[in-house]
Amino acid sequence: MPQQLRAILVGCGAMSRAWLDAVLEVEGLKMVGLVDIKEENAVQGVDSANIFLS
Repeated sequence: MPQQLRAILVGCGAMSRAWLDAVLEVEGLKMVGLVDIKEENAVQGVDSANIFLS
């Protein structure tokens, strides 16, 4: 069984949506966190991507 890779997105600005979309297309890659200097940007990124971070 292949190992699942985990990723964190650093910076939730204009390009973050493209990166989040790309992550969803990669088999075996799981987004586990989003961080930004502005907390509201990270929260908005999670909400807009409709992903659940555990």
